[in-house]
Amino acid sequence: MKQLEIINKLNQLDVFGQLSETTNIYEHYDCYNDNYLIEIKSRQREYNPWLIEKYKYDKNYKQASKDKKLFIYVTEYKTRIIAWNITDLTNSGYNFNWQIKQQPETTEFYLQEPIPKRVGYLLEQFGKILR
Repeated sequence: MKQLEIINKLNQLDVFGQLSETTNIYEHYDCYNDNYLIEIKSRQREYNPWLIEKYKYDKNYKQASKDKKLFIYVTEYKTRIIAWNITDLTNSGYNFNWQIKQQPETTEFYLQEPIPKRVGYLLEQFGKILR
């Protein structure tokens, strides 16, 4: 699914209230409302645990805290959507097990050369399957 399709689906499910897509392409999150800041990842394969990039975690957790919002991380695979409340996980002492892994620089076709990235792990049992 494309990002806007996922946002529309989240709005249909009304789990987080009505969400707006960010208009600034340089933001580190994809949609938001008065209570939530949400990063969305659409994946081409299924994982468990799922990965979260430390850089995105740091930027979004800091921004959400500053704005007094909850940071939610959403993954989609073949229309199956899972959401993790990163703010709650962090506050409860969840172990993301951060480590360096070789990952594509971006998902853009021309920037898929692996580079070292710090990533953490999100177990499905700590997320919520929304669809």
